[in-house]
Amino acid sequence: SLAMSIEAQALDLYQRLSSKIENLQSKDIINKIGNEEKAHLASLGKLMDSL
Repeated sequence: SLAMSIEAQALDLYQRLSSKIENLQSKDIINKIGNEEKAHLASLGKLMDSL
């Protein structure tokens, strides 16, 4: 659950940062990193469900 909390905080950070960036290329990079955090959360959720 600690790992999920950290991933959720990271996702929140990237989402807030993306909303403030005007440069589309930079915004795209930040959104991709945010999507990786979402994938991490999904993986952790599946792991927790299997335990």
